[in-house]
Amino acid sequence: MQELLSMLSGSLELQAARTPPKTALFPIDRHQLSLGELAYTSLKEAIVRGHFRAGQKLTVRRVAEALSISTSPARDAIMRLIGEGALANAGPKTVIVPILTLAALDEVTSIRLVLEPLAAGIAAERIAGDSVEGLKKLQAQSTSMLDATNHAATLRADKSFHF
Repeated sequence: MQELLSMLSGSLELQAARTPPKTALFPIDRHQLSLGELAYTSLKEAIVRGHFRAGQKLTVRRVAEALSISTSPARDAIMRLIGEGALANAGPKTVIVPILTLAALDEVTSIRLVLEPLAAGIAAERIAGDSVEGLKKLQAQSTSMLDATNHAATLRADKSFHF
């Protein structure tokens, strides 16, 4: 009888070891983001970081090849960015990175001049003291990259500073 109880106990321990503990985490839905969404995010980030020149032509095929995806999700990403104004149609089957006009730059500058001081004031009231030194370093890096006319690095540093 003792031997039977010992075998059952060992069997229950083995079963408990195989059963994962209860947790608040749930399996990740690997299909939550489509390839089009992932392509959009990647392409948008490259545009924001200045990896493309103003006026540079982009083709669906080249974007698809660069991202190792088919043309459909690449086309979806490009069309979405055209809708947002981050890319522009320049003719049949021709998509370009838009050239920033003086009027568009003036508009963006006007908006930033109003919003950034407001955001900075709110952030200054809430920021932890040790974060200030990191922000100073990012600002110095941004300034030095701008002085060196390294626009892609300037944009990266500026984004890190703001986000």
